[in-house]
Amino acid sequence: LKHDNTPLTHQRTTHLKPTTPLKVVKMVSRVFLVLVVLQVLYISVQTRNRQQCSQVCTLKFKPVCDSTGKVYRSQCVLDVAICNDPSIRPGVCGVTQPECPRFCPEVYQPVCDSTGTVYSNQCFLNIAICNDPSIKPGACGSSF
Repeated sequence: LKHDNTPLTHQRTTHLKPTTPLKVVKMVSRVFLVLVVLQVLYISVQTRNRQQCSQVCTLKFKPVCDSTGKVYRSQCVLDVAICNDPSIRPGVCGVTQPECPRFCPEVYQPVCDSTGTVYSNQCFLNIAICNDPSIKPGACGSSF
């Protein structure tokens, strides 16, 4: 018992002021509003990032590399990759591309790449592969 003869178990143990239901509603409303604003900002940033990373690149092959040595078709393609994954860093390509031949004999012996693109002969396919190592030889359709 305390000096005022009240049992210890009945004494208030917190020093918080009682709040009215209106104050609680206002506080919850403010917290909810802050959460909504944060969600809207997050969605806005994500949308802006996706729009910035959706740049369309030409098919021109002028290879560049990232810091791991991975080869990209062009600076534009590397920039899009960096935009989508900021951990990617520009780098230096380990091996310089040899100069590709520019002339082939005018002999028609059609060959194809793995996408079905037809080349007049093996020489033209080799030039295409030299300019873009992602091109692979393939089988031609039954029309040849």
